[in-house]
Amino acid sequence: MAEEAILGYLQHNEEIKDSGEFAAERNIDHNEIVNVIKSLHGFRYVDAEDIKRETWVLTDEGKTYTATGSPEFQLFNAIPPEGIPKDELQKKLDPSVFKIGCAQAAKNKWVEMGKQLVTRKVQNVDDKVKGLLLQIQQGQGIGSDDIKALKARKLIVPQ
Repeated sequence: MAEEAILGYLQHNEEIKDSGEFAAERNIDHNEIVNVIKSLHGFRYVDAEDIKRETWVLTDEGKTYTATGSPEFQLFNAIPPEGIPKDELQKKLDPSVFKIGCAQAAKNKWVEMGKQLVTRKVQNVDDKVKGLLLQIQQGQGIGSDDIKALKARKLIVPQ
């Protein structure tokens, strides 16, 4: 199927500029298209050159945060305006969300981590991490500093 699509296209066109787009337009697996092109190239029926593109994709953890919000955002929202004892807050959240959320929310200066009581330092927060992850998921570009931060937190990986 892929071979017929490629040869049929090349009978009437000079070149296939991008095998990824070609495969997507025809609903054919990209790897299948690439394998056929390599085979045709090996037999010297076509000339081909590699095009490498690196994009960012969300890890499973990153995908979770697009739905639930970042740990720091979840932690902030679990704290009532009057504050909450640390052990009570810990019971309200998943252990990993609590641990990551405490570190990130304190780093962002959103919360005050007292010995017993955890309180908000600000009234409202914007879940920037969730916003960035959604942008990546939708194929939009983000700044290199944001990419470094998300990569360091293992929320995105290159593809």
